[in-house]
Amino acid sequence: MNKYYLKNKKTVNFIGFKVPSLIFGAGIIFAVLTVFMTIQTITSSAKLAFLENEELKLIKENEELNNNLIENSSLSALSKSSESLGFVKPSRLIYSEQSQEVAKLP
Repeated sequence: MNKYYLKNKKTVNFIGFKVPSLIFGAGIIFAVLTVFMTIQTITSSAKLAFLENEELKLIKENEELNNNLIENSSLSALSKSSESLGFVKPSRLIYSEQSQEVAKLP
C-alpha cells in the first residue's frame, strides 16, 4: 500500500528536483505573501517618514509663532504700538490718598 501511494504521488520538477505539488504550491504562496508584506512595510515606512517631516515642520512653525506672540505682547512692543495710535506718556503723575474722593458727582 505504501508503494502504491508513492508511485501515484504528483510531483513537480523544480530546478532538477522532484518536489511534491502541495509543497511547491505552499512555497509559491509563501513567496507571494513575503513580497506583498515587504511592499506593505515599505509603504508604511514612507508614510511614517512623511509624517515625521510634517511634525518637525509644525513644531518649528509653532516655535516661531510662540516667539512672535512673546515679542508682540511685551511691554516695549505695546508701548510702541500705543504711541503710534496717538497715546502719549503722562508728563506728570499725581498721587492721591485712598481716603480722598477722585471723581464724585455733585
